[in-house]
Amino acid sequence: MTLTEIVQGYSLSAPDFKLTLLTLILIFSGFVSGVTGFGFSFIAAMALFLFEPKELVPLMLILSTVTQFASIWKLRDSMIPFRDWWKNGPLPFIVGGASGVPLGLWLLYTLNPLVLCEIVGFIIVAYATYSFIAKPKSLPSALTMKARLLTGFCGGVIGGFTAAPGCAVVIWAGVSGITKQNQRAIVQPFIICVQLFTIYEQLGKPGAISVPLFVYAMLLCLFIIPANQYGVSIFKKITDISFNRIIQILLAGMGVALIDKGFHIWGELFMSLHLQHPLFGLG
Repeated sequence: MTLTEIVQGYSLSAPDFKLTLLTLILIFSGFVSGVTGFGFSFIAAMALFLFEPKELVPLMLILSTVTQFASIWKLRDSMIPFRDWWKNGPLPFIVGGASGVPLGLWLLYTLNPLVLCEIVGFIIVAYATYSFIAKPKSLPSALTMKARLLTGFCGGVIGGFTAAPGCAVVIWAGVSGITKQNQRAIVQPFIICVQLFTIYEQLGKPGAISVPLFVYAMLLCLFIIPANQYGVSIFKKITDISFNRIIQILLAGMGVALIDKGFHIWGELFMSLHLQHPLFGLG
């Protein structure tokens, strides 16, 4: 059964196990997003083994955007005023990201995206491992306008073929030495702008999300938003060091997930050689 069919026929007297598990995963995703400011879709992707991506991805996109807005509202006092968005805020990253997305999409449709995912995954894991073992020194050059625009551009390119644009800006925040509050004030607006662009592109298509799934998403918000707000309250209490440790662990997980995606193409290549090349016995 599809997710839409399960939601339509759901009964409290006989709850569906897969739908219950999906709900718990999405609530946990909202909590993690509240603590870190990103990573909702990465955690929620654990549910892809339960349902088809064509149904789950639009649902994840809606809920991820909702949690971003909820987090920003909770942290509104520490957000950078819009008048300072260009000088000290997320606007350079957003501008750079918008210019990088077309290249990322071109790479997606021109080259093998799984190989690209693996390369990016290795870079992210290497950075996260290094950051965890040895605290990297802050680089003043990372705070320049050129560095901000370039980081946003890289995030747009990476987001074009991995759907994870925030990792580039998170890594930039790590090497720039900014506080956890400033990191959230830059990363979250950047991610939410990319998500709104994606919603416009994807959910504007007829039938992108069914009515039952939309209703399910609205009901989920009653549980996900409180979980997200609890995550934000934890974020406010932890130190910058603890916050960076959590970010490093989450980045490492994202990198490993991207590497795993890339290994599929190497597995297919190996099987192709195994079936076709005499050295592998089946020539």
